[in-house]
Amino acid sequence: TMTIKFHLGLDVSAEGKVRLLDIDCPEIRTEAGKSVRDDVRGMLEGQDVRVEVHRKDKYGRWLAVIWYGEMN
Repeated sequence: TMTIKFHLGLDVSAEGKVRLLDIDCPEIRTEAGKSVRDDVRGMLEGQDVRVEVHRKDKYGRWLAVIWYGEMN
């Protein structure tokens, strides 16, 4: 799960929690989970990405595909 700031145009933005759709990652409480989090953060932090939102999960997080360049 990550918090993303969405820029909606015309100086309008919003912030929300997003979980990567169809990605099975290790739990964040494990060393492997922390490593994956740090790798994703290092790759995406401060970058312009395209967020393809699909639906909300039972915890209220948006399930989405994150596009970084041509990669998802």
